[in-house]
Amino acid sequence: MDSVPSYLTPTLPWDQFALDDLATLTHKAHQPKFFKEEFVTEAGESETPAPFAKLKPAFKEKPTTTFTFIDLFAGIGGFRVAGQHVMGSCVFTSEWDKYARRAYFMNFGQVPFGDITQFTKSAEALNRIPPHDVLCGGFPCQAFSISGKQEGFKDPRGTLFFEIYKIAKHHRPKVLFLENVKNFARHDNGNTFRTIRHHLEKKMAEETNGEVSYRVSHAVLNASDFGASTKRERIYLVAVRSDLADDEFKWSEWLDLFGKLNKRKNIKPRYLHEDIQPNAEIDKGLLNKLTLKRDDFEYGKRNLPEATKPLRIGIMGKGGQGERIYSTNGHAITFSAYGGGAASKTGAYYVDGRVRKLTPTECARAMGFHGMNVNTGDVPLLQRYKQFGNSVVVNVVEAIFAEIKRHWLPDPKRR
Repeated sequence: MDSVPSYLTPTLPWDQFALDDLATLTHKAHQPKFFKEEFVTEAGESETPAPFAKLKPAFKEKPTTTFTFIDLFAGIGGFRVAGQHVMGSCVFTSEWDKYARRAYFMNFGQVPFGDITQFTKSAEALNRIPPHDVLCGGFPCQAFSISGKQEGFKDPRGTLFFEIYKIAKHHRPKVLFLENVKNFARHDNGNTFRTIRHHLEKKMAEETNGEVSYRVSHAVLNASDFGASTKRERIYLVAVRSDLADDEFKWSEWLDLFGKLNKRKNIKPRYLHEDIQPNAEIDKGLLNKLTLKRDDFEYGKRNLPEATKPLRIGIMGKGGQGERIYSTNGHAITFSAYGGGAASKTGAYYVDGRVRKLTPTECARAMGFHGMNVNTGDVPLLQRYKQFGNSVVVNVVEAIFAEIKRHWLPDPKRR
């Protein structure tokens, strides 16, 4: 396992500083033109306190950027990695989970602000969010997931879309780039999706006297088709401001491209064995050999031909969730934030003659976070796995982001 730098040990004094104060300070350090003196904390802090200033972020912004974006419900920063890869500059982040905020800081040198509703309760509060070209957000999916109660807007987490709506109506970004579970469009017989579409396409126009509204597109895409070594099907929504998407031919071209994006790209497949760590530390809670209990057990086929899908080769115990064993010649299963079983969160894989779950580094690689610092201080191991279960896959988001930039964010030099 990778060694942990001394300043990232569990003694890192997070509790000595309010996270929102650190958010203010680190945002100012990244974006001084947006976060001026009025954003200095009441204590008068103007620089990131030591030892936080010692950190060297894993993911840095490119020296030259061509558009700005904000990262809402940021998690561990999948949207940010992707946006920075295509020359975007992140000017604001928000994430309520304290462990995700710590992990985010370790990799970007910036602490996300907390509860987004504190920035949407008034026009003055909304002005604390800088202007931006793209609003990004994987807004909470538990209210819509088939693995949950599917209470939708009845679940407080399901109403967080309306915070996005308030920000969009106020700041009028060129594009909204959102993500949710595959089931989202079908939730409540499609009523949830229709409500969101109505708000962006109709209600916003009514509330702004026709000054701003959005055209909504969506596609269900699988990370397996975008060079990631894990299966993860998610719905992606791209809403473009109507004044930019008023050309019907261009909009039709976009819809066709977005829906078939994986087929339009010549993407080299990647297999899980390419992301496995040699001699990785083994989870002692797992069995170290396969068990013969089911007719579909395929121990003799553990070296199956490579495939861009999970290849199940056996089981542990009764073969329930978290007890199924897969070949690394295929793809990882969809990581889960809440799944149980002996190999909870990642699934079990046959590696070097043993069965084990994936390490955090392997999860990061499978989801496109290459070079990520997974030794995130005092963040418990279980929380690190949970964060991957809640994350977007960088490969897919980057592919979409690149097309958003090409179609809807022209180079500033050409405007």
